[in-house]
Amino acid sequence: MLSSEHLGIVDLLSRDLAIVGELVAHARGRKPPADLRYEQRDGRMIAYSFEGPPREIQVDLLVVCFPADVPGATPQIVLPFECQLGRDPEKLYRYVEYLAAARRDHRCPGHTVVFSPDPGVRAYIERLFAGESHLCPVLVGKDAVPKELTRAQAIARPELATFCAIVHASLELARKAMVGARTIAAERGQANVRILLNCLEEDQVNELKKTPEYTETVDEWGSWTPGDWYRRTSGFTRGREEGREEGREEGREEGVAVGREEGVAVGLEVGLQRALELVLSSRGLTPSAEQRATIEACKSLEVFERWINRAAQVGSVAELLAP
Repeated sequence: MLSSEHLGIVDLLSRDLAIVGELVAHARGRKPPADLRYEQRDGRMIAYSFEGPPREIQVDLLVVCFPADVPGATPQIVLPFECQLGRDPEKLYRYVEYLAAARRDHRCPGHTVVFSPDPGVRAYIERLFAGESHLCPVLVGKDAVPKELTRAQAIARPELATFCAIVHASLELARKAMVGARTIAAERGQANVRILLNCLEEDQVNELKKTPEYTETVDEWGSWTPGDWYRRTSGFTRGREEGREEGREEGREEGVAVGREEGVAVGLEVGLQRALELVLSSRGLTPSAEQRATIEACKSLEVFERWINRAAQVGSVAELLAP
């Protein structure tokens, strides 16, 4: 499920890719590399199988590392990165597919990297690979994330400060993240603050709003208001509820002609179809004309619910629609 914390972490790391390399180094008890340059690539890749046609898979972030001071250098290492906040048995296969596709496409060694602040999730992943430990991804937990930053560090690395504040649920780090957000371009800083406010618990947000760092930051941005950023829910859950409401409205209109109960059913179908479209769009998955026809022809609310719940995990629309 794509929660606000999941989306926020991925967004922050995509704007400071060096954090990924630093997390891997800390998880392995090493110093972060100082001689690498990080670039993001499209996380959508193709997986091949003897059992069926090629299919699209997607990783949260695909980070390619190059020598920092060598123009035109070839990639040195590729890091498919996943933020995993829950248990998913399918990842036993996906993690390996991510690495295979990334190595094939970028022609260099690599590691699948999985960040999860939940030790139970990391232990679960280790158990999945108990018989094939050499295939287990690099597992990164909260202990690899700095618990303390100076104000100067927060200003130099505002995304890192925000990430640390979220992971450790720290008011002190959140205050420093607010300072860091104020020192960069307003649009970027406001994105950091929105993520921070939507990932912290409500009582922490209320405490943060009492601090001078929050007041000074918001005052400097004038009429800006925090707004909502997938507050306390996943993108597809919010889309589903919006789709349901839209569907109910259309269902009521349709119900004038076909009867109240049938109208509600029609409305729910429309709403769930809309919700599914929102989820697929948020993940960059576009149905073909044939696949769209299959979706539009569906009349089963149970099937729609199953599709919506699977849409956050599948790598392609074909996989979603498979029996």
